[in-house]
Amino acid sequence: EFPGLIPKAEYEAMFANTAAGKIYVLCKSCKGDNPSKSVTGYILKINDTSLQMESDFQVNTKEVSALLGGAKVVFRPSALALNNFTNEWYILSSVNKLLVITDEQWKIKQVLKLDPVLFSQPEGMAFDNKQSLYISNERGQAQSATVLKFGHQNNSK
Repeated sequence: EFPGLIPKAEYEAMFANTAAGKIYVLCKSCKGDNPSKSVTGYILKINDTSLQMESDFQVNTKEVSALLGGAKVVFRPSALALNNFTNEWYILSSVNKLLVITDEQWKIKQVLKLDPVLFSQPEGMAFDNKQSLYISNERGQAQSATVLKFGHQNNSK
Protein backbone atom coordinates (compact mmCIF):
# COMPACT_ATOMS: atom_id res chain seq x y z
CA GLU A 1 0.00 0.00 0.00
CA PHE A 2 1.07 3.54 -0.74
CA PRO A 3 -1.21 5.79 1.34
CA GLY A 4 -1.47 9.41 0.25
CA LEU A 5 0.15 8.80 -3.15
CA ILE A 6 -2.95 10.01 -5.02
CA PRO A 7 -5.91 11.97 -3.65
CA LYS A 8 -8.61 10.03 -1.84
CA ALA A 9 -11.38 9.41 -4.38
CA GLU A 10 -13.15 6.68 -6.33
CA TYR A 11 -10.91 5.00 -8.90
CA GLU A 12 -11.75 2.10 -11.21
CA ALA A 13 -9.66 2.77 -14.33
CA MET A 14 -6.00 1.78 -14.02
CA PHE A 15 -3.37 0.61 -16.50
CA ALA A 16 0.15 -0.67 -15.80
CA ASN A 17 2.66 -0.07 -18.57
CA THR A 18 5.54 -2.25 -17.40
CA ALA A 19 7.68 -1.44 -20.47
CA ALA A 20 7.56 2.26 -19.56
CA GLY A 21 7.63 1.61 -15.80
CA LYS A 22 4.44 3.57 -15.23
CA ILE A 23 0.96 3.14 -13.82
CA TYR A 24 -1.90 5.30 -15.07
CA VAL A 25 -4.90 5.90 -12.81
CA LEU A 26 -8.04 7.73 -13.92
CA CYS A 27 -10.63 9.14 -11.52
CA LYS A 28 -14.15 7.86 -11.63
CA SER A 29 -15.24 10.41 -9.08
CA CYS A 30 -12.76 12.94 -7.70
CA LYS A 31 -13.61 15.79 -5.38
CA GLY A 32 -12.18 18.58 -7.58
CA ASP A 33 -13.50 17.25 -10.90
CA ASN A 34 -16.68 18.24 -12.69
CA PRO A 35 -17.31 15.08 -14.75
CA SER A 36 -19.28 17.02 -17.36
CA LYS A 37 -16.14 19.13 -18.02
CA SER A 38 -13.07 17.01 -17.25
CA VAL A 39 -11.72 14.12 -15.21
CA THR A 40 -8.27 13.86 -13.65
CA GLY A 41 -5.73 11.12 -14.09
CA TYR A 42 -2.38 10.41 -12.47
CA ILE A 43 0.84 8.92 -13.81
CA LEU A 44 2.88 7.00 -11.28
CA LYS A 45 6.49 5.94 -11.77
CA ILE A 46 7.32 2.37 -10.76
CA ASN A 47 10.55 2.11 -8.78
CA ASP A 48 12.11 -1.07 -7.38
CA THR A 49 9.88 -1.29 -4.31
CA SER A 50 7.76 1.83 -4.46
CA LEU A 51 5.67 4.16 -6.57
CA GLN A 52 6.14 7.90 -7.01
CA MET A 53 3.82 10.53 -8.42
CA GLU A 54 5.19 11.62 -11.79
CA SER A 55 2.43 13.91 -13.08
CA ASP A 56 -1.27 14.36 -13.56
CA PHE A 57 -3.40 14.90 -16.66
CA GLN A 58 -6.93 15.83 -17.66
CA VAL A 59 -9.41 14.19 -20.01
CA ASN A 60 -11.62 16.95 -21.44
CA THR A 61 -15.16 15.59 -21.29
CA LYS A 62 -16.50 18.69 -23.06
CA GLU A 63 -14.86 17.20 -26.17
CA VAL A 64 -16.72 13.93 -25.52
CA SER A 65 -19.96 15.88 -25.36
CA ALA A 66 -19.13 17.80 -28.55
CA LEU A 67 -18.45 14.56 -30.46
CA LEU A 68 -21.84 13.30 -29.30
CA GLY A 69 -23.59 16.30 -30.82
CA GLY A 70 -23.58 18.44 -27.68
CA ALA A 71 -25.38 15.95 -25.44
CA LYS A 72 -24.55 16.48 -21.78
CA VAL A 73 -22.22 13.73 -20.59
CA VAL A 74 -21.32 12.86 -17.02
CA PHE A 75 -18.11 10.93 -17.62
CA ARG A 76 -17.20 8.31 -15.02
CA PRO A 77 -14.35 6.10 -16.31
CA SER A 78 -14.58 2.43 -15.37
CA ALA A 79 -11.64 1.00 -17.37
CA LEU A 80 -8.49 2.14 -19.13
CA ALA A 81 -6.30 0.36 -21.70
CA LEU A 82 -3.47 1.34 -24.02
CA ASN A 83 -3.37 0.04 -27.57
CA ASN A 84 0.40 -0.51 -27.85
CA PHE A 85 0.21 -0.64 -31.65
CA THR A 86 -1.42 2.79 -32.10
CA ASN A 87 -0.44 4.41 -28.76
CA GLU A 88 -4.09 5.36 -28.29
CA TRP A 89 -5.81 5.24 -24.93
CA TYR A 90 -9.19 3.50 -24.69
CA ILE A 91 -11.45 4.60 -21.84
CA LEU A 92 -14.72 2.94 -20.88
CA SER A 93 -17.50 4.80 -19.14
CA SER A 94 -20.01 2.27 -17.87
CA VAL A 95 -22.41 4.94 -16.60
CA ASN A 96 -23.26 6.22 -20.09
CA LYS A 97 -22.08 3.20 -22.11
CA LEU A 98 -19.26 4.98 -23.95
CA LEU A 99 -15.89 4.00 -25.35
CA VAL A 100 -13.62 7.02 -25.70
CA ILE A 101 -10.38 6.89 -27.69
CA THR A 102 -7.65 9.47 -27.08
CA ASP A 103 -4.18 10.13 -28.40
CA GLU A 104 -1.03 9.91 -26.24
CA GLN A 105 -1.70 13.41 -24.88
CA TRP A 106 -5.28 12.49 -23.83
CA LYS A 107 -6.89 14.52 -26.63
CA ILE A 108 -10.22 12.94 -27.60
CA LYS A 109 -10.09 11.35 -31.07
CA GLN A 110 -13.29 9.31 -31.15
CA VAL A 111 -16.34 8.53 -29.01
CA LEU A 112 -18.37 5.39 -29.57
CA LYS A 113 -21.76 4.68 -28.02
CA LEU A 114 -21.98 1.11 -26.78
CA ASP A 115 -25.09 -0.99 -27.33
CA PRO A 116 -26.62 -1.52 -23.87
CA VAL A 117 -27.87 -4.96 -24.98
CA LEU A 118 -24.25 -6.11 -25.43
CA PHE A 119 -22.73 -3.87 -22.78
CA SER A 120 -24.92 -4.16 -19.71
CA GLN A 121 -22.19 -2.97 -17.33
CA PRO A 122 -18.79 -2.57 -19.08
CA GLU A 123 -16.14 -2.49 -16.38
CA GLY A 124 -12.95 -4.05 -17.78
CA MET A 125 -10.86 -3.81 -20.93
CA ALA A 126 -7.60 -5.13 -22.40
CA PHE A 127 -5.79 -5.65 -25.71
CA ASP A 128 -3.97 -8.82 -26.74
CA ASN A 129 -0.81 -9.04 -28.86
CA LYS A 130 -2.89 -9.20 -32.06
CA GLN A 131 -4.68 -5.89 -31.31
CA SER A 132 -7.94 -7.62 -30.40
CA LEU A 133 -9.89 -5.66 -27.82
CA TYR A 134 -11.62 -7.45 -24.93
CA ILE A 135 -14.36 -5.75 -22.92
CA SER A 136 -15.82 -7.38 -19.84
CA ASN A 137 -19.26 -6.75 -18.37
CA GLU A 138 -20.11 -7.28 -14.75
CA ARG A 139 -23.16 -9.39 -14.10
CA GLY A 140 -25.39 -6.50 -13.04
CA GLN A 141 -28.99 -7.49 -13.81
CA ALA A 142 -27.92 -10.11 -16.37
CA GLN A 143 -27.67 -13.85 -15.66
CA SER A 144 -23.90 -13.87 -15.93
CA ALA A 145 -20.87 -11.70 -16.59
CA THR A 146 -19.48 -11.59 -20.14
CA VAL A 147 -16.21 -10.97 -21.96
CA LEU A 148 -16.56 -9.77 -25.55
CA LYS A 149 -13.73 -9.95 -28.08
CA PHE A 150 -13.37 -7.50 -30.95
CA GLY A 151 -10.75 -8.54 -33.50
CA HIS A 152 -8.42 -6.03 -35.09
CA GLN A 153 -9.45 -4.93 -38.56
CA ASN A 154 -6.65 -3.91 -40.89
CA ASN A 155 -7.98 -0.99 -42.93
CA SER A 156 -4.81 -0.45 -44.96
CA LYS A 157 -4.80 -1.71 -48.54
